[in-house]
Amino acid sequence: MDINYSFIIPHKNCPDLLQRCVDSIPERDDVQVIVVDDNSEEGKKPSLKDRKNLQVIRLDATQSKGAGRARNVGLEHAEGKWLLFADCDDFYNKGFLDILDKYKDGDLDAVYFDATSVDSKTLEPCPKRLRKLNDMVNEGLHSEEAFFKLRCFYNAPWAKMTRRSFVEEHGISFEETINGNDIMFSHYVGYLAKKSMVIHNKLYVYTIENKGITSQKGSVAVWMSRIDHNYKQRKYLEYIGHPEWKKISFFRFYRKYFYNRPLLGLKVLYSHYKARKQLKKDESKYVEFLRSSVNGKRDIV
Repeated sequence: MDINYSFIIPHKNCPDLLQRCVDSIPERDDVQVIVVDDNSEEGKKPSLKDRKNLQVIRLDATQSKGAGRARNVGLEHAEGKWLLFADCDDFYNKGFLDILDKYKDGDLDAVYFDATSVDSKTLEPCPKRLRKLNDMVNEGLHSEEAFFKLRCFYNAPWAKMTRRSFVEEHGISFEETINGNDIMFSHYVGYLAKKSMVIHNKLYVYTIENKGITSQKGSVAVWMSRIDHNYKQRKYLEYIGHPEWKKISFFRFYRKYFYNRPLLGLKVLYSHYKARKQLKKDESKYVEFLRSSVNGKRDIV
């Protein structure tokens, strides 16, 4: 039987939560689950129940580069018509695949959907955490401009399913960076998809507590990675003609995050001064990627 869905789940040190995530995905002949373990500690490696079409890929210390590398490895092994990404400590709502089945045979490149947020231990709702996504989905149902904003601004890879052939055709992958590896992947999918749509159903459950492989301490390196993405996002928004690019600058970023953290702020300021030429070079490659990838008009359903 052909595989319709490939679920790619990066994992690090959260085996019990990973099992909950995998258990929320229906066990079907047309469903592939790929878990990529990013060099978990002994005693915290995945030990999953046996199920159909489950593949566990283990990366050692020499291969470990965070969630971006893990997701790219998952992409290399995906066989499904559609790609779905999940964080290892999140899970899906019951019946979600019955809803996505309605769109699996269409000619769409991407399908966007809504999510809820809960406390990971108590499962008590945390509605404020995903208010931005919820508002974008609601507005995107009624406005082409709002749907464009959802596609090109919201960077979570788990809030959508994407046609694998489309991703492969355009050579879209995740950045293997300390922070924000999913930002440009999500933006490229949103902008390059010729045909996409949004549905109002809350299919995914985002949990609050331990974000596993994606969590990092606030070191200078992490902040510089965020600044690097700030530069790239600004250039990207300028290229696609969205006025929001004018609001993005290093000094706005600096005031927002380091106003009450002067020592860390000075370290970041110095690192930014040394890296500014490289940051400018990095932002330009995103525009070149889009120029080489654009092919025809993008239609919104």
